[in-house]
Amino acid sequence: MSRQEKLLLAILSGTQDKNISFSDLQSVLDRLGFLCRIKGDQLIYTLKMVSRRSSISSRLRK
Repeated sequence: MSRQEKLLLAILSGTQDKNISFSDLQSVLDRLGFLCRIKGDQLIYTLKMVSRRSSISSRLRK
C-alpha cells in the first residue's frame, strides 16, 4: 500500500485527525482531483461532481 493510500485511509477513518499535517491533507485533495481557491484565510476545495464545498482554514497550517 502506498503512502498516499495509507494517508487517505487515515483521513477517512477520522481517528488520526491530529496526526495528519495540513500539507498532507492538501496533497490528498489535489490527487483526488479537487480544485482549490483561496478566499481570505480559507482554502476552498471543490469537486465538479459534488455540489457541497469544503473549506479549510489556513489558521490550521503550521
